[in-house]
Amino acid sequence: DGVSGGDFIQIGLKDGASNAFVYGEDEYDHPNPGIDSYIDLYFDKNDWIGSTDYRGIMVESPYFSSDMRSMLDDVQVWDIKGSLNNILGEVELSWTMDSIDRDVHLLVSGEAFNMSEVSSVMVSSMDDVMIIVGDLNTYLAPSDFALSTAYPNPFNPSTSLDLSLNESGHVNIYVYNVLGQIVSTLANSYMDAGYHTFTWNADNVPSGMYLVRVEAGSNVETQKIMLLK
Repeated sequence: DGVSGGDFIQIGLKDGASNAFVYGEDEYDHPNPGIDSYIDLYFDKNDWIGSTDYRGIMVESPYFSSDMRSMLDDVQVWDIKGSLNNILGEVELSWTMDSIDRDVHLLVSGEAFNMSEVSSVMVSSMDDVMIIVGDLNTYLAPSDFALSTAYPNPFNPSTSLDLSLNESGHVNIYVYNVLGQIVSTLANSYMDAGYHTFTWNADNVPSGMYLVRVEAGSNVETQKIMLLK
């Protein structure tokens, strides 16, 4: 029956703001009062230690409760740190937002919540929580284009391939026979950057060697696959 308490953090985008430390815009996190159970939220800015803002004011602590960022970047990411002290079960994270013309998502252990559509979530840990402002697919996109080895290979009757798409755009995926004829089109459309899986069911073609060709902008990958019936 002891006293419990919450906490808050604040983020923002502003014309002319800097991603670096600026005293008065970026505010320090203050210790929680001596209460029995509480949630502690903050931004860990250890990389700011020793730096100064444009007025020469030096960073004194890595723990911040407010972090203002520039509006010039396409994607901004806030990694939220925190701890649940003497709290059993889940706690509610809730928020209010000013109108913004960008997507804003809360990621909790990899699960995305659109912060414009919901105003709270329940969490049991603060180990993996972040806010993404901007295109979520851009943030989650792989750094490089890649096509996985088909699995299984040889196969009967179907095989799958994983495509890592580092840029959004039009993607063509064709399956050719040894004569160079297209026997199947797995994709011919615009795709968002990210991770995609494609499966080819070869029920209606004979056994033999086939070639999968992926075209995405300047990226082209080909792979031999063997159908055994």
